[in-house]
Amino acid sequence: MKGIGFKIIIVSAVFCAVFTACNFNINGGKELAEVRVGSAGPQRAADPLTGLPIFDGSNTTITISDASGRLIAEGPLPLSAEVVVGVEIVVKATVQTASGTWSRTKTHTVKAGINDIDLELSKTPNVVGNFFFDVAETISANEVKLRLKFRNGKTFGKDIFMGGTPAKPKPVTARDSLGRLYLLYNGGSGQKLTRFDVDGNEDTGFQTAVAAQLNTLPPPVPQISDIDNIAVDAENNYIFLFKGVNVYCLKENAHNHFTCSNGSSLTALDPSISTVSAVAVYNGTLFFTVPLSASLPQVNKLFACKAELSGTTPPALTLSNKRDTQLPKVRQNSAFDNNHTTCTDLFADEDGVYCLLNEQKLDSGMLYALGQLVRYTYTDSSFADETKLGLNPAASTADPIAFNAQYFSNPIGFIGYDEDNIYIADDGFSSGYINENWHIKGNKNRIAAFNRETNTITFNSTAATWYEQKPEYPSNTKTLLWEKDPNNPPYMRGYWTSTNGAEASSAANKLFEYSAAEKPTDIFCYDQDGNLYILWKDSSNYNVRRFALKEDGTYEKQGVDSVLTSSTVSAIAVDISNGQNSLYYAYASGSYGQIQKKSWLLGSLFSSAGAVSGYSVSFNPNSAPVTALAANKDGLFAGIKETYQEAGIDKYRLKVQKYKKSDGTADGELTLVDNAPEYTDASGNPIDDGTFTGSIRIQYGEAINDLHVFDGVLYALSSKSREIQKQEGIPYYTDAFKSSGILYKIGSTNGTLSGNAVVLAKKDGDDVNKIGYGFYRFIAVKNDEAERIKLIIASDGAWGKGGLPLGSSPDVLKNTDKVLEYDLKGSLQAERNSGGSFSKTLKLGSGFEWQ
Repeated sequence: MKGIGFKIIIVSAVFCAVFTACNFNINGGKELAEVRVGSAGPQRAADPLTGLPIFDGSNTTITISDASGRLIAEGPLPLSAEVVVGVEIVVKATVQTASGTWSRTKTHTVKAGINDIDLELSKTPNVVGNFFFDVAETISANEVKLRLKFRNGKTFGKDIFMGGTPAKPKPVTARDSLGRLYLLYNGGSGQKLTRFDVDGNEDTGFQTAVAAQLNTLPPPVPQISDIDNIAVDAENNYIFLFKGVNVYCLKENAHNHFTCSNGSSLTALDPSISTVSAVAVYNGTLFFTVPLSASLPQVNKLFACKAELSGTTPPALTLSNKRDTQLPKVRQNSAFDNNHTTCTDLFADEDGVYCLLNEQKLDSGMLYALGQLVRYTYTDSSFADETKLGLNPAASTADPIAFNAQYFSNPIGFIGYDEDNIYIADDGFSSGYINENWHIKGNKNRIAAFNRETNTITFNSTAATWYEQKPEYPSNTKTLLWEKDPNNPPYMRGYWTSTNGAEASSAANKLFEYSAAEKPTDIFCYDQDGNLYILWKDSSNYNVRRFALKEDGTYEKQGVDSVLTSSTVSAIAVDISNGQNSLYYAYASGSYGQIQKKSWLLGSLFSSAGAVSGYSVSFNPNSAPVTALAANKDGLFAGIKETYQEAGIDKYRLKVQKYKKSDGTADGELTLVDNAPEYTDASGNPIDDGTFTGSIRIQYGEAINDLHVFDGVLYALSSKSREIQKQEGIPYYTDAFKSSGILYKIGSTNGTLSGNAVVLAKKDGDDVNKIGYGFYRFIAVKNDEAERIKLIIASDGAWGKGGLPLGSSPDVLKNTDKVLEYDLKGSLQAERNSGGSFSKTLKLGSGFEWQ
C-alpha cells in the first residue's frame, strides 16, 4: 500500500565533518554519525484520495532507541541525533491527529556520515479516533442541529441540520480505511449524503458526484433522497448504498470520480427481507440486519453474504453465499415475548462482526433502557462463537430496570477503534422510581470501550450529548393562581401560572380563561407527575381539562378534555401510579352522592377516559358531603364533613376516609375534628341557633379543602371561619369575621387508614395586623434537593370588624390572599402576597358576606 516518506535534511559536508571531529574523543574514541529524520516543510501524500492530514512538527513525534529499548532521542519533526557508528537503532514516527493515529517503525544500523532514515507511513491509520455528536441546538420537536467533534474537542467545519419525518432521526455514519467520516442524514428536505476528511473539512462535492454517478444507471435511477443506509469496506474503500432492499456499490477512482454498479436486490438472498436496519462490510463480506416486523416477527436476523463486482460497464454487483443467524432478545423474561430488540449498528473486522442491540420502553409504568454487544465469528458458510457482553442481568426480570453504570443503556453506534479496543457511543439515561412511577432522572452519555483481547467492556462518561437528550422528569411545576369572577359566581375568571405566586395575570402566563361556553371552577388537582386537571362547566355538563406539564414547569396550554356528568361535582382526583391512569370524581344530585372512576390507557388521550364499571362509593351530600379527594397507588382518599345533632346542638366532624382502588370498599378512616359546635354564645358555650335569643352569637365554618399525596404521605388542608353575629332586628348579621388555616399530615397511605393526624402548621387570624388565613389548595409540586418536597399552599383568608351598623367605620375589611411555603416539618419557609384573589372574598352587605 502506498505510504508517505519522511527524509532527512541534507546538511553541508564541512559542517558534518567538523561536528563529527569535535565529538570523536568525548565518546571514548568511538566514531559518531548523525541520524536525521524529517522534512524541509509540511508534507502530505500526493494522492488526493488518501485523506491524510498534513504531517509536520505539530502532530508528528519521532523516537530513536537502541535495540535494547533505551531511548536515544525523542522530539517533533524534524529530529536529529548523534549515534555511535555500528549501533542498531529503532526509529519510530507517530502522527497523531484528532481523527486518527498513523505510525511506522524501522530498524537501521548506523553508518559513518549522514544517515538518511526514510519511513513510509501507511495510509491506513493504526487508530481511527473517536468522533462525537453534540446536540448544538434544539430548534423544534422535529428539528435539531448536531455538532460533530473529534476526540480532542475540535469541531468539524459545520453543524448538521436534521429534521423532517421521522423527527430527528439518528444519522447513519461510516468510516473508511483513511479515517474519513461518511454521514447520511435527514436534512429536512430529504436525505443528505456527505463526507469529511480527517481534519474535519467537508467534501462539498461528494454528494453531487455520487448523485451524478447514480444517474448513469438504467431506470429506475436511485436518488440520494432514497438512500437509507451506507457502509464502507475498509479494505478497499468501496462504498455500499442501500435503497430499501436494493444495494449499489461505488468504486472511487479519483477524487469525486466514481464507478457505480447496477443495483442488486437482497430479496434474491431471502424473500423475507424487506428492509435493513444496520449494515457493515469488510473484505468483500456484506453484513446487514433485518429488523423486527409485525408481519414477520421471527425476522430479527443478522445476515452475511459475499459481494463481488464484475468487470462490465457499468459493473454488476453480485450478492451470494448467504448465511444468517437469529439475533438474541435483550429482554429474556416471558413478559417480553413480543420482542422489541433493535440492532442499532454493525462493525466488522478480520476477527468478526459486532452487533449493537438495544431495547427501550418509556412508558411510565415500565421504564427501562438496555443494550448488548454481540460478537460473531463467521466463515463462508455460517456464523459461530457467539459472545454476548454488556447486558444488565436485570433484563431477565419483568420489572422496570434502573440504570446501572456497569452495563449498556442505549448503545447507538461505533465511533472509533485502535489496536486493542472498539469504541461505542452509549446514549442512555438514568431512571428511578419517583412519585409512584418510573421516570428519567438524567441523561447518561458515555463511551464504551470493548477490548477485543480480553472480551471486556469499560464505560466512561463524556460531555458529548450524542443524538438525543431524553426529556428529564419535570419535578417542579409553576405556582397556580386564579381569581373569582364577581359577575359569574361560583365560577372563576381564569387561571394563570407564576414563578413564586406573586405575579399578576398577563397574556404570557394565562392558562384557562372564563367564557360563556367554558366556565372554570376552583376545583382542580395534580397527578403524581404534576400534570394539572381543572374542573369546568359548559352549558349542561361538568368536564375536566388536562394540562400536560412541560420541562420548564409550565403547561401545554392546549388542554385535553373529558366529560364527567351533568350533576354538581364537588371534588376530583387523578392517580397515574405504575402506569395506570384513573380519574375519580364526587358528584351530588339531591340527597344522592357518588364517587365514580374513569380510566384511560397509557399513551392514549385523556379524552378517551371511560367509566370503570362496578366502581362506586356512595355518600349523602346533605349530611356528609365530600369536600376533597386524593388518590395514589394505595387507594382513594376522601375528605368528609359530617353534620349531626347532639342534645339539640348542631355539630360537625371532619374525617378522611380511605377506599380501595379495586372496588371502592372502605379501608379505614381518620378523624381530624370531632364534636365541634356550629354555634356558640359569646362565651364559647355551644348553643342551639334555632332557640338562642342572645344579642351575640358566634358561627363557625370549617372544612377539609384539599388532600394531596406527596411521596407516599397524605396531607390535608382545612380552613375555619369565625363570625361574630349581632342581631339587627330579628335576623343575625355578621359584625366581625376572622379566618384561620391548618396543614395536617395524615400519614402514610400504605395500609388501612387509622390513628391520628399531625398538625404540621396552623395559621390563626392576626388581630394586630388584621390578617386572616384560610388554607385552601395545594398549588404547586415542588421538589427541593435538600428537603425533597415543599408544600405550596394558597391561603384564601379575610379579616373584618365593624360590619354593624353598616359602613360604620372605614377600612374594617381586609381580604388577605397569601401564598405560603412549608417544608415537610411544618416550618414556614416563605409567605407572599398572592398575585390572585382566589375563590372567596369578604365584602359588606348585610354585615359581612364571605362568598
